[in-house]
Amino acid sequence: SMLAAMGVLLGAASARADRISEVLITEPITDPLEQLQEGSRVLVKGREAEVVHLSRGDGGQPKVRVRYLPSGRELEVRRPAIEMVLIKEEGWLRKLGRVFDFSDAGTHGTRRGLLGGILLGVCCGLLGAFIVVRRMALFGDTLSHAVLPGVMLGFLATGFVAVGAAGVITIEDVLRSPLDSLDAILGGGYGMEFQVDALNKNPLVIFLGATVIGLLGGAVVTFIQRATRLKEDAALGLVLAVFYAVGIVLYTRIKNLGSAEVSGLYDFMFGQAALLTPGDLSLMGFVTVLALAAVTLFYKELLLTSFDNTYARVSGFPIQVIHYSLMLLLAFAVVVALQAVGVVLVSAMLITPAAAAYMLTDRMDRMLWL
Repeated sequence: SMLAAMGVLLGAASARADRISEVLITEPITDPLEQLQEGSRVLVKGREAEVVHLSRGDGGQPKVRVRYLPSGRELEVRRPAIEMVLIKEEGWLRKLGRVFDFSDAGTHGTRRGLLGGILLGVCCGLLGAFIVVRRMALFGDTLSHAVLPGVMLGFLATGFVAVGAAGVITIEDVLRSPLDSLDAILGGGYGMEFQVDALNKNPLVIFLGATVIGLLGGAVVTFIQRATRLKEDAALGLVLAVFYAVGIVLYTRIKNLGSAEVSGLYDFMFGQAALLTPGDLSLMGFVTVLALAAVTLFYKELLLTSFDNTYARVSGFPIQVIHYSLMLLLAFAVVVALQAVGVVLVSAMLITPAAAAYMLTDRMDRMLWL
């Protein structure tokens, strides 16, 4: 699926190499008879055409006959240096670089969605394989629903600003220059206020809020198991229902605030890959690299604790540290996937590919590659 997605991306980049709106792939014509040949593609007053004939007119002036695409109408251009520009052909390296060019408003939504899907496929696939073999599939589903209150709280956190005589300090200012912002706030003269107009879907703030609440949900599951006679499946069901219900209540309350940014919060429940922002892709890339590095460096430890926890404990492996580190990575993956697929389908991203690979092989390394 990753290769297919990359093929679509490269195909889109190749097709877009001919778009007349892209200035970078054209060059001025100074010597038509040297630069052009029959079949060359040009822009004539902004319209795409193909050169069908080259000649010299009276006085040695170059004349170029073109055929407009796709209409097929032919026209003779007597002043090619003024009326035409040459469309340059791109090599494969330039086309590959165009895959990650998100500047064109006409195609950046599709490209961001495809790139986000590739990153999530790698991240969720790797972590999902360990979740399935550890028989923790329901934990992933619970965590994906439990982070919804964190998303809403992270959104509300962006509305708190520090107001003083020198101006207003928002949470974005604190993230951009934390030391300067904290010095100004601690220096006095600032008071905290909640402003509806300051609310926004800052990816980093929502990521932090959702991660904290997701980890809290995991801790509550552990506490219920140890403090009561309830089994793990019952504890997971309780946490899933309660946390998700709290998230829905917060969403309903936030809608009544009247902020224009509220409309995008609905996407965190059902996903909207076409609306991924560069900030979302940056977080996805970071978490994907982190997951790849963790699985590569600690594959032996993860493999052993997944299949023989008792032997790993006797051998001196820190099984609790490994377990909670995997849960932290899982929380990261769930949170970054929310904008693309929503809380409803995150568990599918984690479980379905890993379960399919589990049915096709009996070796963990092959399962990860699949």
